[in-house]
Amino acid sequence: MFSKSTSNTLQKSEFLSNLGENRRSILHKDVSVKGDWTSDGVIEFSGKLVGNLTADVLVLTAEGQVTGNIRARKIIIEGQLKGTISALNVVVKSSAKIVADIKAEQLSIESGAEIQGHIQV
Repeated sequence: MFSKSTSNTLQKSEFLSNLGENRRSILHKDVSVKGDWTSDGVIEFSGKLVGNLTADVLVLTAEGQVTGNIRARKIIIEGQLKGTISALNVVVKSSAKIVADIKAEQLSIESGAEIQGHIQV
């Protein structure tokens, strides 16, 4: 009846719980968005987005795909992104595939991540 939690899910939950009382939106892999999207909270996105995204915090999961420009205070990318990134803090996980120009104050890239574009830190 209940599914078991994986350690990856627990790590994300711990991360999200440390962000305080921000609004949270969790969109699963079957969600498809065409157009611009703005949120003042935390977005955990596993679907497909064609458009620009502005949020406080974005977690683009391994299943997530974004084609457009992203602006956020903090961005964690595990999935695919084509466009531009502008953020204070960007974390690129090993599963990420990025074709984008990245502008950030802090940037962390795990071994195995694929990035094409210009980086300005």
